[in-house]
Amino acid sequence: MSNIKFANGTILATKLINKTNIFSKGANRDALEIHFDNADNTFDDLYQLATNQSNLGDLVVIDNENEYVYPSFEIFHSLKFEDGEFILTIAQLTEQEIRYNELLKRIEALDG
Repeated sequence: MSNIKFANGTILATKLINKTNIFSKGANRDALEIHFDNADNTFDDLYQLATNQSNLGDLVVIDNENEYVYPSFEIFHSLKFEDGEFILTIAQLTEQEIRYNELLKRIEALDG
């Protein structure tokens, strides 16, 4: 069992984390399919966490003493209840979207 740390610092225990590819918002994307025990979480709490943009971004998977950073996972794709567990899917921005966001930040800094 691993833990996942969201960008806002929230750490939740997980049953399983799969890295997969999905088609979401018009692009093929890397995604994390995160399985949560329904005894420890509620659908509403997970939904609120995953749909608040400030909670997404760089996600950290904590596995024993190792930490793995998954950058730019900012797209809520789905949350479902299946086989007694919640399955949250969060997708990564494409390289073009990441570059575009960086460019916007630079432009905003020049205007500010």
